[in-house]
Amino acid sequence: MLRGSGLSPEADHPLIRSWLIPSDASRAVWEQPSRLTPADLRPHTAHGEIALVPLWHSDGSPDLVGSVFYWLSGLDELRTRERDTHGRARSCDSLLIQSGNATCPLVDIYRRWLLTDARSAGLSVEDEVGWTFCATHDIDALRKWRPGIIWREVGQRGFANQLGESVGERVQRVASAIRGGVTPGDPYAQSPVQLAEISEQQGGHGTFLFKADARSIYDVRYPIPHQTLGELRGRGHEIGLHPSHASFDDPRALRREADRLGLSERFAHRAHYLCYDTLRSPGVLSRSGISVDSTLGWDDRAGFRRA
Repeated sequence: MLRGSGLSPEADHPLIRSWLIPSDASRAVWEQPSRLTPADLRPHTAHGEIALVPLWHSDGSPDLVGSVFYWLSGLDELRTRERDTHGRARSCDSLLIQSGNATCPLVDIYRRWLLTDARSAGLSVEDEVGWTFCATHDIDALRKWRPGIIWREVGQRGFANQLGESVGERVQRVASAIRGGVTPGDPYAQSPVQLAEISEQQGGHGTFLFKADARSIYDVRYPIPHQTLGELRGRGHEIGLHPSHASFDDPRALRREADRLGLSERFAHRAHYLCYDTLRSPGVLSRSGISVDSTLGWDDRAGFRRA
């Protein structure tokens, strides 16, 4: 956080030294994350902005550096051992969700407060470069009208009416499935290039995360589309890995799947079903050669998972 703004954590300056003194609250939370409760998340106002802060010094001042570490390290996800059926931390257990701050970038606010204080103290601070939008696309399947999907649309939802739709809606659903099954040119197969064209029209490029294996019932197996990969690379788009559901915590499997896609030693990645383990995943991703990971989001709602 400091180095990105041209400040050194090792600088011999009283302000920076004061930032790096851990609060008693932070020491307690490092040892036992479950000690932090929603009541500990209190508002603080500085430089015209108000934001909730989880960690505080005994003198009543906010421990901003400790709070940044708390959010970015994922300690909040260790407050409880409850996990969903995919082994994921649940959004309902997050302090960000419980406090209604899931869409507020708290770490950015803390950083602005610190940098404003640094400028006031005469420290040289580099200007912020602002936000950058990066379009990323998980390619879960390259065929829409697969036998299982046709059975779902025709048998389960059309005739068995699992969704409780009207007769007219069910007829349209069945007709669409039949029409899609016999019409050449599957929309899923065409979608990567179409998405690339949309990015190019906006003056940018995207990252396309393809699957290279299917090791569980949550995966759809498809042949590696070498022609599509070549076309996307030739147009300046990035190719990354969207691994099998069972590979998210297996560095050898991740590397094997990356090799099948012809990825370099360092590549982009997002786990299938957004599976991520706070304690294990950072090391697994690093050992697998992953340089950029965009897994960190919630599976059931929008907002920041790491502030």
